[in-house]
Amino acid sequence: ALERLRRLAHGLIPLDVYERGLASALSDLAVTVNERPELACTCECDENVEIGDSLVATQLHAIAQEAVTNAIKHSRADRILISLHVNHEVVTLEICDDGQGIPCKSGEMPGMGLRIMRYRAGLVSAVLDIQPADGGGTVVTCRMPKPTAPP
Repeated sequence: ALERLRRLAHGLIPLDVYERGLASALSDLAVTVNERPELACTCECDENVEIGDSLVATQLHAIAQEAVTNAIKHSRADRILISLHVNHEVVTLEICDDGQGIPCKSGEMPGMGLRIMRYRAGLVSAVLDIQPADGGGTVVTCRMPKPTAPP
């Protein structure tokens, strides 16, 4: 499952988030993670979240993949929650884990994967925040105005 996740993260397995929708792709990501018996991954997505721009959906999915991969590889997490919500035209993607937590604040992101997540967020005018979670673990939050479909 980790190898499949790595291949997905590196774009070796094409993913059409536009046709299936971002929520469906995130749900599939959780299913892939759940193939590992030591992990429990859940996905909670609002039914009304529609990302009409495939570039935006692809970048958000890649951010989720990287956050999940980091939780698996570095945090020793037992549980991961992927959520996608829209509130007042703001889309929020959040990945929470119960692992050992990130040792630094969002502005001090040392790893290449964390820098790539920030870059991907910038491509779609999103704001990325990575913080230690209350009670342990890490919370990766990506917020952006709800995109409209390209003309």
